[in-house]
Amino acid sequence: MNLSEKECVSFFNCILFLLIQSICNAQQKINVETFTVRSDISIRTLATVNKNVCWFAGNKGVWGVSKDGGATWKIDSIKTGSKYIEFRAIAALNDSTCLLLSIDSPAYIFKTTSYGAEWKQVYKNSLPKIFFDAIYFEKDSTGYAIADPIDGDVQLIKTTDRGDNWGDFAVGKTPYALDGEAFFAASNSILKTKGKNICFVSGGNKSRLFTSRDGGKSFSTESIPMESGNDLAGTFSFDTYNEKLMVFAGGDYKKSDSTVSAFVISKDGGKTFKSIKTPVPFFGSCVKFISSNKLIVTGHHGTFVYNINKNKWVELQNKRDEELKFNTISIPPSGKKARGITVWLAGNKGKIAKILLKK
Repeated sequence: MNLSEKECVSFFNCILFLLIQSICNAQQKINVETFTVRSDISIRTLATVNKNVCWFAGNKGVWGVSKDGGATWKIDSIKTGSKYIEFRAIAALNDSTCLLLSIDSPAYIFKTTSYGAEWKQVYKNSLPKIFFDAIYFEKDSTGYAIADPIDGDVQLIKTTDRGDNWGDFAVGKTPYALDGEAFFAASNSILKTKGKNICFVSGGNKSRLFTSRDGGKSFSTESIPMESGNDLAGTFSFDTYNEKLMVFAGGDYKKSDSTVSAFVISKDGGKTFKSIKTPVPFFGSCVKFISSNKLIVTGHHGTFVYNINKNKWVELQNKRDEELKFNTISIPPSGKKARGITVWLAGNKGKIAKILLKK
């Protein structure tokens, strides 16, 4: 049977489409260590300082730490008065020193230097509209925490003494938020600093990247081509590999289909952006760089590794062919081994997982 030129082109395009689809929807079965620390909580934040020590915090005032790679856990809770507070942000300065940030009024930061044997309240904010979203320490001494805008003013606080004391940025020294613009406390990954560089991302009616190069004295903003327009859409997470290479994840928390922009990359420090098509309708709760060329992202529809150079997605599944649906990711600085990189994930029903990825 002889095919016409038009039929040959059509046949070739069909084969090419199927090949691309098979590549985009590649799956990898991996070993997954899972730990259910407390089935009645949701975990939105993790902090790991090496391959063995992992801290977590969640709702109902619950926190926990493992010193032996997840084999055993110390789990407890903190309450103020008769109220158990909700934690969605955490920072571990070393094995024994950790800070927990609660979200709404009155919002608190608690600090321990003894693996949680004792906690000290180091910050309290009783503004009626306060709602904290993230905390970040680049080094042990200097850290920042960010809350939703109040009457347009972004709420940003800073410490220079390992979290013992915190000071507010003066009103007017932080950028002004647009009407309906806010931040997300989904995975403690909307804020990152390096030296005098401060970056954070927003969502809601508008999704933007905020950048300061002078320690917060001035900020510039750029629009991110991420889904936005309602209070549960926008950029939920971002990460930077260096000053130029940045990745953004999010979408619409309530709606995931092929029309939703949920994954974006910038290779020039946030001056320009490129939307990347995901292999399935997607919502990204947390994204982290594995290397300069690979990153891992997790959310409602599973956990994926993306190769930037090859524009290739691989979905990670456990040996039972189950999707890995989590809220947050942590990669310890010392998690790189000869055979791979240790990655911790946490999510709903108190579930924590540990996997080992190839470089």
